[in-house]
Amino acid sequence: LPGRWLNLIGSVTYLDSEITSSNRVGEEGTRPAGVPKTTASLYLDKSFDEGDGALAGLGIGAGVRYVGNTATQNGPHQVVPSATLVDAAARYDLGRLGPDFHGLRLAVNVSNLFDKRY
Repeated sequence: LPGRWLNLIGSVTYLDSEITSSNRVGEEGTRPAGVPKTTASLYLDKSFDEGDGALAGLGIGAGVRYVGNTATQNGPHQVVPSATLVDAAARYDLGRLGPDFHGLRLAVNVSNLFDKRY
């Protein structure tokens, strides 16, 4: 089947966090530093099964992540703008090489593939 071993994973988060009590003036009622109100992601992952010959044991994936704006400090301070980032991964099941490697996997994961500054 063409869609076999293909996964699409998505998530959306809306987090209405607020500092409700603080000893520092101006922090109450604001969002905590580093906490975005909205995040979202969509990731596509493909695993190649035994029927794929030379590719058997290989897995690849890529996706996009959105991170909403965040404050640099608690209270009314500068804001880091929202960003959309691209991630990617590749993995190989080393158990395909022989029984001595059963249960081992080699993986490379890259976050922010295009090195976007934010």
